[in-house]
Amino acid sequence: MEVYRVSMTKYPNREALRKAHDIYRDAMNEFIFQYLEKKVEDETVDDLIMRVLNREQQRIVDIKGISVIFRNKECWNDFFSQQFGYDRLLGRHEYDIRSVTSLIVMGRNKVSHPGSRDLDFEYTRTHLFLIAEVLGEIGKTQAKHEVEEVCDELFSYDTDERIADMTKQRDAAKAEVTELKKQVKTKSDRLEEVEAEWLASEERFETVSTQLKVAVAGKTVAEERLSDISNRFEEAEVENAELKKCLSETENRLRTVESERDEHIKTLTEQPRTVEAEKTILEERPKNSPKQPEIKEWRSKIWKQLCDYAAQKDTPVRFHKPGSAHYLNVSRSLIALTGFKMQVWLGRDNREIAIRLYMSKQNFYILEKQRKEIEQEFCEPLEWEKLPQRSDSRISVRKDIIDPTDESGWQNQHEWVILKLEKFHKKFNEVFLPRIQERNTSDSLSEDEEYLPLNPPTPNSVTFHGTNFTKRLNEYHVAGDDISQGFWHYWHSQGREGKQEMRDAGWSVERVDGDWEVTISPVDFQAWIEDEVTELSGLLNSSQNEEPATRSSRSFDGRTVLPTSKEMEQPALKVLADEKAHRRVKIIDYLTEYFSLTDDERSYLSKTGQAEKHLMSKGLIERTRTGYYRITAYGLEVVNDVPF
Repeated sequence: MEVYRVSMTKYPNREALRKAHDIYRDAMNEFIFQYLEKKVEDETVDDLIMRVLNREQQRIVDIKGISVIFRNKECWNDFFSQQFGYDRLLGRHEYDIRSVTSLIVMGRNKVSHPGSRDLDFEYTRTHLFLIAEVLGEIGKTQAKHEVEEVCDELFSYDTDERIADMTKQRDAAKAEVTELKKQVKTKSDRLEEVEAEWLASEERFETVSTQLKVAVAGKTVAEERLSDISNRFEEAEVENAELKKCLSETENRLRTVESERDEHIKTLTEQPRTVEAEKTILEERPKNSPKQPEIKEWRSKIWKQLCDYAAQKDTPVRFHKPGSAHYLNVSRSLIALTGFKMQVWLGRDNREIAIRLYMSKQNFYILEKQRKEIEQEFCEPLEWEKLPQRSDSRISVRKDIIDPTDESGWQNQHEWVILKLEKFHKKFNEVFLPRIQERNTSDSLSEDEEYLPLNPPTPNSVTFHGTNFTKRLNEYHVAGDDISQGFWHYWHSQGREGKQEMRDAGWSVERVDGDWEVTISPVDFQAWIEDEVTELSGLLNSSQNEEPATRSSRSFDGRTVLPTSKEMEQPALKVLADEKAHRRVKIIDYLTEYFSLTDDERSYLSKTGQAEKHLMSKGLIERTRTGYYRITAYGLEVVNDVPF
């Protein structure tokens, strides 16, 4: 074997690596051809190499071609991967020959492009080691030894120098280790100081955290107090604004009253009248009371003059066509909200005049709960009338009249009426309407008003004895007048049964404010009268022309059965008539509410027994020997506590 003295050349590292590359190329060519001749079956090794290298057939493969063959997917998967085993635990091949051959190609490229200086010492040694290693992996032991001899020859001449250099490096390393130990000792001491400072800072942090929590709590309390003060200040401002508004209205009212007073003084001056003369008029009035035709004529005259007076004024107040009744309806344009109407009313004996605002029970209840606030905003007291026997309620203001037949005083009456109606027109939108619109739908009526459901199912068209009744919200009217509570309940019960049209029910009459009003008698509820004939005037069928005295003197004998008797199951209800007339109305109202329940609610009452137990515990009903329930006459004031 020819021996190269690479240590004597100008560039020993480059010459040694070139020699190792030649040994590597020859040994690797021999390995590839010998290995593939054993594995390839369908074609020759030369054809395979030519196809893989994509060039003309050649027997010698250069260093780059060797790397290409190993990195070719077909050659690797079909042939060489079996030679270099796969480590399943590590997930890779035991020897990565593809990467090593690529590195050898890089070394060959560096040797092939010489520079002005020799190759780096460590770079040369590394590449010689890689070449020797790969030759050992493919079983070319002789070639491996040749590369190792080249490496030994290259690095043998400077052994003493390298030993001396390594000694210097060792001494320097020892000195560096000593210095590092000193630094470690210093750092350790500093670390202990830092740890002590850290512990102290943690204690200070805990103290500051506690102080911060106390400060935050104090801030929260201060913010709450500030918010409370702000709210009270806002409330005070609102109250102040309301008081200013009320004061302004009071001043306006005072000016109006002063104007009325001056006008009245002027009238008294023009037409002097002594107290004795007025007393004489008052004493003689009952003796000289006009007859009914004269009263109607006088009413027609005063209503007509009131309408003419309003038409001449710049006012939104308008009236319906005047008649001879004791009241005059105000046009709905004044309060354009369904369910409300206004009347000008002349009181009994015609010695007072009033403005009346009618509304449903529900709206009246909502407003009455805020009666004090409303009267304060209205700037004068109001009269609140529930009217239990009617389907509506009313709010009124009134004025006493000394002599209503004195036409000279009508001017003041007309001014007062227009003034009050304008005030109702203004205050309705400011005082009444917002409270109705903002009502809570969950509000329940009080015990006395709870006989009216809020949204009952009712028929849309009803005719009784040729008279047509129309629906207006939850109320009904005929010829412009509301009808009675009993009729409303009867209609509601029929709507529960799904009826859209009803005809012919018993009529009765009652007296309201001195006039006759047509009402419906609630005769269609099931009731038994036990052991005796009992007067129940509220259950009588009466004609429209029958006088109330005749009606109240009659007695009711027997029973009137509800048409929907199939819904009545045992145990049935029995009614004891109360000796007091006003209690009978509550009994009928209670029966009405009972029979207007749904099937599920009735089933709950008749099967669970919970409602019966509650009623019995309250003393409202009692059990008879025959198994029926009897409603006691007393205690019905709290009947609405029943949980249905």
